[in-house]
Amino acid sequence: LLRCLHGLVEPDRGQIIFGDLTVADSRHQQAMVFQHPVLLRRTVLQNLAFAAPEIAKSEPQRLIDALESVHLADRCNQPARMLSGGEQQRLSLARALLSRPSLLLLDEATASLDPASVLLIESLVEAQRAQGTKIILVSHDQGQARRLSDEIVFVSNGQVAEQSPAHEFFSAPRTRVAKAYLAGEILF
Repeated sequence: LLRCLHGLVEPDRGQIIFGDLTVADSRHQQAMVFQHPVLLRRTVLQNLAFAAPEIAKSEPQRLIDALESVHLADRCNQPARMLSGGEQQRLSLARALLSRPSLLLLDEATASLDPASVLLIESLVEAQRAQGTKIILVSHDQGQARRLSDEIVFVSNGQVAEQSPAHEFFSAPRTRVAKAYLAGEILF
């Protein structure tokens, strides 16, 4: 779903519209952070500069500020691929936020990360939301969904099984499959 929303995959049928914009027309307003970071064989700072060359030329301090926001400024000259998993994901988020997106897509952005990285990423996501960025977060972590979500779209077997405000979903799920998931049952 996130890949379709971001225009990386065409939907099998139908179309995706953001207000009056098609996916292609809205791409410049979006950013996506994948579950597994994709980094260039360059330094931490060069990864940001490559992703945002116009910012690197006109506002180079923004790159440093972005690294400071994810606690990586002291690693700016280190090869990006030598960072830990949590650090790589924080760099990916910093890179995504450089474009100041109005829509941020997060695909399991904190899966398998250390608690400190999860906390930092969640705080950055909260800050972005407070600034008006719309965030679509895919997560299997119920605790994270409770902490970060306003609305839940619960997908089971590729279908929307339930959609409701987060507090309603967690306190009074309507569907059998959502109740089973929240009870800790393994669904397939």
